[in-house]
Amino acid sequence: MRDFRSGTLVRSLTARLVDCSTAAGRKIQQLIQAMEEVEQFHQIETDLQVQQFLKDTREYLHQMIRIVNIKEEVRHRSLARSLVPC
Repeated sequence: MRDFRSGTLVRSLTARLVDCSTAAGRKIQQLIQAMEEVEQFHQIETDLQVQQFLKDTREYLHQMIRIVNIKEEVRHRSLARSLVPC
């Protein structure tokens, strides 16, 4: 979780969004799953701050997936428009 606080992971994901949105979406989904595993296996139900941090971070990651999907959709529409003769 230190990577989230330092911003290193966020910068890495942002760079991936520019390069390959599909790979970024998969990586974000893996992060969400890993966070869910941390929550289950480390029995953090007693630490409300950690629970809230994980919940908020998962929500941000889900928003990132939606953004990736929108970006991909826009890219496909732009490509389709460029291929259609006027």
